[in-house]
Amino acid sequence: MHRILGILLFVAVFIFSCSEEKIKNKPLIEKEDPEAVIAHGEVDTLGLSDTLKNKGKITMEEILEAFRYCKETAENNLQCKYFIAKAIHDYFGISDFRIKGNYVDFEYIHPIVRSSTRWRNLGAAGLQKTLNDAQEFANKGKPVLAIHTDSRLGHVVIVMPGKLEKAANWGGLNCPQVASFFMIQDMESFVDKSIAFAWESPEGIEVFVRE
Repeated sequence: MHRILGILLFVAVFIFSCSEEKIKNKPLIEKEDPEAVIAHGEVDTLGLSDTLKNKGKITMEEILEAFRYCKETAENNLQCKYFIAKAIHDYFGISDFRIKGNYVDFEYIHPIVRSSTRWRNLGAAGLQKTLNDAQEFANKGKPVLAIHTDSRLGHVVIVMPGKLEKAANWGGLNCPQVASFFMIQDMESFVDKSIAFAWESPEGIEVFVRE
């Protein structure tokens, strides 16, 4: 019962966040990165951080439920683009992707990670050592992201704690489970599947850890 109430509370907060969201086209990174970063998401409109602090650490399953509701109620696919940055903030308690009071859109996570001294590139996802290191750090509670860096609109997933599993479509590599939030309506988001479900191959994907 407590878990159900927790999910309903979290979803209720996001009803307000999605319905009241205003798109703001303003540059958020100037000296640190040459690319202008656009942020769409409003930050903790109803004191969400305090709510989560009181009820304990939020689960990725609860975050997924809130994301699904955001997509269902959004007027277009752009309105939930900030959600990955918010998920990272709420799950790990870090503010790397909150700038000037907003969460950045997902395509700007890579530029921020790339220019930050807090994040380290573990290497290409097509290397078993990279995947091993990613799983090891995730199991220690470190924020670990896999990003499609070959594309400016590169998809971002969160590596979850767990065990490596062999993925045939990734050439038999042992892969970690990830949380993947897809903006496109007909693509299924998930928090408990292999990284091989997020991408058909490891080509162009790099892995980063925050130390």
